[in-house]
Amino acid sequence: MGKGKKEYVFPDADSGKVHIFAAAVCKSGFGSVVQWIEWRFPVPQIQVRSLSGLPCQVSPCTRWCRGFLLVKNMVEFKSCIFNLDGVLVNTAKYHYIAWRRLANEWGFDLSPEQHEQLRWLSRMESLEKVMEWGGITYMTEAEKLYWADVKNSWYIQLVSGIKPEEVFPGVIDFLLALRAMGVQRALSSASGNARTVLISTGLLQHFEVVTDGTQIRKNKPHPESYMVPAAAMGLRPSECLVFDDAPSGIDAALIGGFSVVGVGEPQWLHRARLVVPGFENLSVQHLFRKIGAAQTHELLPGAGIL
Repeated sequence: MGKGKKEYVFPDADSGKVHIFAAAVCKSGFGSVVQWIEWRFPVPQIQVRSLSGLPCQVSPCTRWCRGFLLVKNMVEFKSCIFNLDGVLVNTAKYHYIAWRRLANEWGFDLSPEQHEQLRWLSRMESLEKVMEWGGITYMTEAEKLYWADVKNSWYIQLVSGIKPEEVFPGVIDFLLALRAMGVQRALSSASGNARTVLISTGLLQHFEVVTDGTQIRKNKPHPESYMVPAAAMGLRPSECLVFDDAPSGIDAALIGGFSVVGVGEPQWLHRARLVVPGFENLSVQHLFRKIGAAQTHELLPGAGIL
């Protein structure tokens, strides 16, 4: 190898190991951009896809490439940032009980199907939707704030008795695996009750950073909810992986420059890098590998073989 060159070995999902000799490597959240590279493939042939989508073949000999090679390997994040409700803990039933009680106070009932429509709305947006269902056409802002606080107080009473059993399957194992790998864990929730839920479920001990509604002023899809915990850890968005169950949360992460995994139904979360149904039997290494596997070795436009 020439002066100043270092050897980097990246795993390839289909072809074994790819040995890369590079003068300069610039890390990014998606992989590594390598300039002036020499590669060696220990396989007869490997498929290389350009960013334009056109495939080309590289023969098994030492070649020089002029330009850049974007190496998509198993991404290693320094932190994972989790939303709370619907991602780690099942709090939906407590919200339903509180909203239904409010509707009953106003003289009508609230069905589970109606409550499902409130799933990704803010508290005030939910209040206005419940008003609409009850035929309440006008309420002053002060009255809205009063009833929103009433609903929230009922919810806090309910959720204060939440048990560790309400934590979704696989969550604890996944958090422990992250800790064993040295990956920081952060919690981000727009709810001001997040810490109460974490304490009641025993989850608080698993997080180094907790950001809740008392620190977040802007609603999703503004990225503040994820920028704040990333800054608290001293990390760039590209170094963090976000887990969210709402389309607005996925958008917030993407706008902020984060990689994001959707947790739940794929049809609602298609903009996420990857969607998983939950954390049960989910391997951290497998997840990181899948995130990187979608982008394999790609030649940037203008690059070529010398």
